[in-house]
Amino acid sequence: MMEGYLYALYNPIFQGPVTDTYLLKIGMTTKDPWSRAKELFTTGLPQPFHVVWHEQRDNIAWYEERLHRQLALHRFARNREFFVLNEDYHDFLNKQLLECDECFEFCKSLNPDLI
Repeated sequence: MMEGYLYALYNPIFQGPVTDTYLLKIGMTTKDPWSRAKELFTTGLPQPFHVVWHEQRDNIAWYEERLHRQLALHRFARNREFFVLNEDYHDFLNKQLLECDECFEFCKSLNPDLI
């Protein structure tokens, strides 16, 4: 089991494709989300990312994969971890994570060695 953080990062340079939407990078890190945001601030970006949501979990890779599946219809590009969400993204992400928690507990009850 690997402990870490799920995070959502926002960069004001990246606008959502529709009014009142946000293009958020949603991923995982075994470090803290603020360190990950700093890592992503390279010479190709004029402004840094801001951490706008984060949650700590065990089995972080499982959670990230599951969360990305749940957000598939919101994905901006198939090969990137950017998602288009509306202004209620904080509540929406918490709801999605709660569903992941329930799924995780169910899967673990069926087969504790699976996860």
